[in-house]
Amino acid sequence: GKDSDTAASQLTTLSEQVSSSESLYDTYITSLNHMHESVEQLPDSDSAKQALLEAIDREITLLEAAKGDSQKLAQQLKDASTQVTQDTAAAERSRKEILNRITSAKQSISNVRDDYATNVKPKIDALASTVSTLISQTDNMITQLSGTADDLDDVTGDVGTNVTSIRSTLGAIAKKLDSSAATVKELITKLETGGNAGDGNSDGGDGDNDASSSDSGESDELRALATANASTLSTLISAPVALQRVSVYPIANYGSAMAPFYTILSIWVGAIILCAMLKVTISDREKAHVLGLGDTLPRVAGPSGPGNASRWGLRLDHEYFGRYAIFALLALLQGTLVCLGDMYFLGVQANHALQFLAVGWLAALVFSNIVYTLTVSFGDIGKAVAVVLLVMQVAGSGGTFPIETLPKFFQMLYPFLPFPHAIDAMHAAMAGSYGNEYLLDMVYLALFLIPSLLLGLVLRKPVIRLNNWVSRNLESTKVM
Repeated sequence: GKDSDTAASQLTTLSEQVSSSESLYDTYITSLNHMHESVEQLPDSDSAKQALLEAIDREITLLEAAKGDSQKLAQQLKDASTQVTQDTAAAERSRKEILNRITSAKQSISNVRDDYATNVKPKIDALASTVSTLISQTDNMITQLSGTADDLDDVTGDVGTNVTSIRSTLGAIAKKLDSSAATVKELITKLETGGNAGDGNSDGGDGDNDASSSDSGESDELRALATANASTLSTLISAPVALQRVSVYPIANYGSAMAPFYTILSIWVGAIILCAMLKVTISDREKAHVLGLGDTLPRVAGPSGPGNASRWGLRLDHEYFGRYAIFALLALLQGTLVCLGDMYFLGVQANHALQFLAVGWLAALVFSNIVYTLTVSFGDIGKAVAVVLLVMQVAGSGGTFPIETLPKFFQMLYPFLPFPHAIDAMHAAMAGSYGNEYLLDMVYLALFLIPSLLLGLVLRKPVIRLNNWVSRNLESTKVM
């Protein structure tokens, strides 16, 4: 009441300030309307589009409500400025209404801000991500379409060059179809004529009984063939012959098929173990005992070792075969044990048991002789060579995979290894032999004794001194 003029002036200023904020609401509403139009232009398949449109519409509604509250507030401020000097009571009432309007306007603005932060901004961010993905996909699609367009250009070019050839081919096919249709019509006419003739001849004289019955039978068969079920006839034509498979030399199971490879492998490994466990050379004391010279050989000039008792009648071949006899006996026992274990413990197929055992015995003799010869000729180096031969034969014998699937090196080396011949001979003993297959493989396997005996009896003499020198140097290392 005392400061009515001042209060009126302040109320007028406040009314002008509130009125000036209406342009901000209009700007924000206009921006949201533009955004609404932009979002509507996005693809309809986007699930985020509809949610964003609803959020924008709700934001516009809230802004318009806030704008209306501000307008009402400005008007009441203006009315209050004119009434404040007229009626103190009315001024107090206007003051309360203004305070309420202020509270309402603040709440509307807060609602707009919260709704924007909660609903509008996250959806705008999601839409922006979706639009970025859509742009990336569109770029990829454009690139692929460009490549496809190039391919289509090439295809259309090729089609254009081949149209003439295709047209001529189709023309030739049409001519052949016409010719085939004429042939089929002619065949149908003959079939119908033959059927009618057969019916007419069935009532002829006795002199034509045989001919008429023959023609009737043929016409009945032709008629039955012409009226047969199409699916049955097509099945007969597509597969006129049924294939019946007959196993000539069947193998009972996979284990029996793999048994020869692993049996031959175990016999070779047994030969290596024998030479690793037993001495392959004869000591001078044993030589003297065999010759009846006492416990030791007389001391004479010359090297000690293989062949040093030849002057008393114990030649190198005597030493070779005399010592090899124990290796041969043990190898035969190993081969017998392995083969009998295959047949009676593992139960592998063996149609010819004696032939199966014979392969094991021959393989034991050949393998033990090869490993024994290498060891007696070259010492530890010979044992290493025997292991290398084992590895080569495991890879190149064709025991696990056909030799045609192996590298060219093993295909060339294949005939010169003992494993393949021993495995083939054992297969023939198990399932049966085609011709002389079994005997030929046994002969090929036995032929490997020739180079082995040649090395042990003839070529061994020049390397004895070298082998003694190697042995002495190995012993001087105190390691071997």
